[in-house]
Amino acid sequence: MSKLINGKLIAEKIEKGLAKKTAKLKKQGITPKLVVVLVGNDKPSLKYVEKKRLLAKKIGVDFELKKFKKNITTAELKAEIQKIQKDKSRTFQQATKTELKNFSNALSSPRQTMRYSKKVRDKSISGMIVQLPLPETIDKKIILDAVNPNIDVDCLNSSNQNKLAQGKAVFLPPTPAAIMEILKYLKVKLKNKKIAVIGKGILVGKPVAEILNKKGCQIKICDSKTPDIKEICLDSDIIIVGVGKKHLITKDMVHKKSIVIDAGTVVINKKMYGGVDYKNVSKIAKYTTPVPGGVGPITVACLLKNTIENAQ
Repeated sequence: MSKLINGKLIAEKIEKGLAKKTAKLKKQGITPKLVVVLVGNDKPSLKYVEKKRLLAKKIGVDFELKKFKKNITTAELKAEIQKIQKDKSRTFQQATKTELKNFSNALSSPRQTMRYSKKVRDKSISGMIVQLPLPETIDKKIILDAVNPNIDVDCLNSSNQNKLAQGKAVFLPPTPAAIMEILKYLKVKLKNKKIAVIGKGILVGKPVAEILNKKGCQIKICDSKTPDIKEICLDSDIIIVGVGKKHLITKDMVHKKSIVIDAGTVVINKKMYGGVDYKNVSKIAKYTTPVPGGVGPITVACLLKNTIENAQ
């Protein structure tokens, strides 16, 4: 029987640190703010957005939901995102000449300076994400690239993906960051570890492979159509799953030393499943994450972490 990797406990530890950072920033007149763009009424998406809102409230981060109808066009949504950023995404350094003049005049009074600085900063967005999935009629790449790279805390803008590939990312994408938090929690020495990454998407597979490759790991990227996926998994120390296919990884694909991290989710008949057959895989593997309650809570915490760090 494997040991359960309790994502909620790991997330709670991160959250405590984030609450302290937010409180410290607020004393400096800075309030981190996360804006979420949601299209349509997809129930799982609504649930995920609510989790982000609740955690933001818990740790003191401002949260704003921008909701749009499912039939919005790519051009219309892009324009709306640009409008949101134009109206509110000004940092203190981007203040108008009049605002800077007023701030300069306030320098004679520390109290006025702090109050004025807060007024300008409160207008800014420190993080923005587009909740995925988007309707099939919308061009996902165009919309993700419409988010300013400087506030793209999901790291899905092409510019930020390129920086990640080059090892120049300011912060990590939330789900890969959550996976790294789990490996840190388990005190795994990553160099030369054999890792099977299941999935090639921009949310999990591609970025986590790039991150771990730079840590000196031996990476093999697979998907559900890889013919020798079983052999690759059995030859690996760590299996990371990032595909939304129910129970793709089964007990005959793991060994007693396997660390299995499941970041793949799919909802079938209103019930959430992972990409790993947790009930049976957990009887064999050394460590396994459940779905829900594994990677998910840590991912939300890492998203808010990016938002807070970006506000500093």
